[in-house]
Amino acid sequence: PEQPAPPQPQPKPEPKPSPKPKPKREPKAPSPSLGMAEAGHKSAATGGAGESTRLKAGDGPRGGILAPRQGQDLRWTGLSYTVQASKKGEPSVEVLKACHGRVPAGRIAAIMGPSGAGKSSVLNILAGRVMPSATKQIFGRVMLGDEIIDPVANRANISYVMQDDSLLPTMTAREVLTFTTALRRRGEVDVAERTALVDEILEGLGLTECADTYIGGATFTGISGGQRKRVSIGMELLTDPAVLFVDEATSGLDSKMAEDVISILRNLARDSPGRTVICTIHQPSYGIFVSFDKLVLLANGRTAYFGAVQAAPGYFAGQGLDIPQNENPADVYMRWLQDPTIMPALLLTARRLQNDIEGGSTSIRSQSIWDKERPKQSSSYATSHLWQFWVLFQRTFWDMAKDPEKYLQTLVVKITVGLLVGIVWIDQAGHTQHSIFPTQGVFFMVLINSVMDTVMQTALTFPTSRALLLREYRNGTYALPCFHLAMALANCIFMCINTFVMALPVYFLVGLRLTVRAFCHFVAITSLQACIGVGFGLAIGAIANDFAQAQAMVAPSIIPLILFSGYVIPYDQIKDYFLWLYYASFFQYGFSALQINQFHDWDFNDCDLTKMENTCKELGVDCESLGVMCYETGEDLLHEHNIYVDDMLFDYAIMGATLLFSLALSYYVMRHVIRTQ
Repeated sequence: PEQPAPPQPQPKPEPKPSPKPKPKREPKAPSPSLGMAEAGHKSAATGGAGESTRLKAGDGPRGGILAPRQGQDLRWTGLSYTVQASKKGEPSVEVLKACHGRVPAGRIAAIMGPSGAGKSSVLNILAGRVMPSATKQIFGRVMLGDEIIDPVANRANISYVMQDDSLLPTMTAREVLTFTTALRRRGEVDVAERTALVDEILEGLGLTECADTYIGGATFTGISGGQRKRVSIGMELLTDPAVLFVDEATSGLDSKMAEDVISILRNLARDSPGRTVICTIHQPSYGIFVSFDKLVLLANGRTAYFGAVQAAPGYFAGQGLDIPQNENPADVYMRWLQDPTIMPALLLTARRLQNDIEGGSTSIRSQSIWDKERPKQSSSYATSHLWQFWVLFQRTFWDMAKDPEKYLQTLVVKITVGLLVGIVWIDQAGHTQHSIFPTQGVFFMVLINSVMDTVMQTALTFPTSRALLLREYRNGTYALPCFHLAMALANCIFMCINTFVMALPVYFLVGLRLTVRAFCHFVAITSLQACIGVGFGLAIGAIANDFAQAQAMVAPSIIPLILFSGYVIPYDQIKDYFLWLYYASFFQYGFSALQINQFHDWDFNDCDLTKMENTCKELGVDCESLGVMCYETGEDLLHEHNIYVDDMLFDYAIMGATLLFSLALSYYVMRHVIRTQ
């Protein structure tokens, strides 16, 4: 346990939390208990013990574009949250049970409690990130100032920093903030002001020195964990929110980084009196703990205490619970909340005091936050959908292009595959019967490589963007269709480039039809197939929880369509009950289009039917029973495989429709996943 005295000097130190109650404190006085009688204002007004944790000049917001606003208290009363069991017959789970709390404007509050106490649930409901549904019921009342608010409709005034710092690894801190500013404040400020705002945030959060350093990820190093957390905070400060929620503010940080982050959050609340900061935190050090103005303790979904941090020791002392000397009060509170002999009495006392303050009213607990009779605030995006799509497309494209090592590796692989296929089948596309099967094999190999690689790469890419999407979409940064279309278009462009790089050596080494028209059709068909792969890859990536699951889902989803494409199993050998797979396979339409492109108006110079009939007569063999002996023209070959020259436009139409279907499927899968997570 840490020493109770903070290590840094203070110009006007506050009294240390006493392990024993003061003689003049009355145990049953309601004012210091739950904070409803403003017991903690004295501590908040004097700055508290954490005032000396302010960082050096330049580490706190300076005002300017982020100007102070008129402060409004955030209050929640009777907050209850019930989730129905996934299996029939099982009881519903009460996550929150009539919770309450209040945080004045310009103050920073900590929500603490054991695992499963409901800390994140309180934060998610207050931030408007959880909505009632068939399986979720939410009741209670949330007030900002004197007005009852709908948390979802009020998201323009609220920002939420997730526990995991979901950032694009190839971006720099400056680029992350620049793109976020363009998405969230385009209509309010011009380009010069947006640039100044980004510079102000970087300076205010102490990120100037690492502003142009990559965020970094699993494959390459970047900025530190504390700097990543500050970038995440900066993204949410760009809208100048009235309330800032931070989930597990110090998770994964060392003691110094954790102190810096909490100090910055405290300064954000103090330097802008209209802003309220609320954090969930787990096992804070003493220095961090006393930096908070307000404290909310939860246990089993109920409020055990809310009020001033400095008033908590006296409140618990009034119930016969003293903090031992030389122990961190936060650690002691957590032990009490998990002690089955102490915790029930704490919850009972807190509930009685809350009922006394509310006058015993139960109407609040049965009132839904989303009651339609209650006035709601408008909720709209700061920018148009077209602008959101354009910014997101630039960001996604830039993110993919800024990983040169990964992209160059992909290009090298594609060129290698193209050269390998071209060399193995070199000059096989001739005018003889022996050239037919190798040429069809080339088409099949090109299609498989175009689609399978695309599906795999896209499916593995999306899980890395899922957390960022969850964060930005739930914070109201952009509409989901804009993100989906931007990601699909950026991936299509890169996959088409990859396909072209592979197709170029194949086309000329194999000796396919040497006309500009035929070459353009070849590139268009393979590129369209690659874009279809992007759509299905996004759908698989949205369903999969991780890389391993995405890899496991690709093969079962695509291989049946490959088997019934007309090459592995010829059309005339497909069983009737499997014909629907043949017509449903987008590979089949690409394979047919490539054959039409190559074999229309194509003559085979080694097919003499008259000579073959004479040979059959000499051998006494019925030629008709043997079927087609050879093909004189490309049209004969196509007809034998149930393909007609006039089907080219139809094949393009079906592939285009399949592309739209794959994009629509991936969008609705993505929307379902986002709404259920």
